[in-house]
Amino acid sequence: MVSIFLGICGMSMILAFSFFYYEASNTSKWSYTKGKIINIKVINEAYGSNESGYIKKVTYEYFINDQRYTSNQIHKGLNWHDISVKTAYMRKPYLIKNKSVKVYYNPTDFNDTVLENEIPLNIYVYLIAGIMSIIIAVYTL
Repeated sequence: MVSIFLGICGMSMILAFSFFYYEASNTSKWSYTKGKIINIKVINEAYGSNESGYIKKVTYEYFINDQRYTSNQIHKGLNWHDISVKTAYMRKPYLIKNKSVKVYYNPTDFNDTVLENEIPLNIYVYLIAGIMSIIIAVYTL
């Protein structure tokens, strides 16, 4: 019974990885425009079933076809939650208020943007955990 549960969990984690990987890899094909960071704040955000942590929220503005847009998505994938406000502020130190940035945008939806169009390494946690769960499931049969 435990091996079936671990197998299902492992497959779910690999499916989640596939989704995050697909979403992130699509951004590499997007065009970009210049933008500017207009606000940075750290908030306490809930995640999981009963956990919370601090996360750095970066709001930026950008213009496409002379229309102003704002967003706060840094990349596709997972966001790390920190245990303190100080460590959350230190994450991604190159993101500074009033700094000019490249904003990568979805050509079919100008509200869908990212500042980083690479695949974030943290999504590989799902792949590794999924593979490990499946291996353990096979060995516990």
